[in-house]
Amino acid sequence: MKIKYKSFTSNQIIEQTIHSYYLKQYNNRWFLFGKHPDYEGITNLALDRIEDEITETNKAYIPNTEYNYDEYFEDIIGVTKPVGKKVEKVKLWFSPDRKHHNNRKAG
Repeated sequence: MKIKYKSFTSNQIIEQTIHSYYLKQYNNRWFLFGKHPDYEGITNLALDRIEDEITETNKAYIPNTEYNYDEYFEDIIGVTKPVGKKVEKVKLWFSPDRKHHNNRKAG
């Protein structure tokens, strides 16, 4: 499909083609994941930045043969997975008495 998309970095409206694969909601926003024919890897676009209408193209659809989205999102929070970055293990430690302060607001 062909869309007009308002770039986050430049606020410029760019017309582009994307082969859509997956929709994901994160932080009260929806994102479209798919294949942009000019880029390697996966592309994600925020639906609220799509301008005007979405139109069909006469180009052959490129089906998803690379991504299992359950696995793709398994190790990340959000929707962006930096290319070439390794997953980092994060450990959180809390004082034992913190469990009694979970409903208390600062004053």
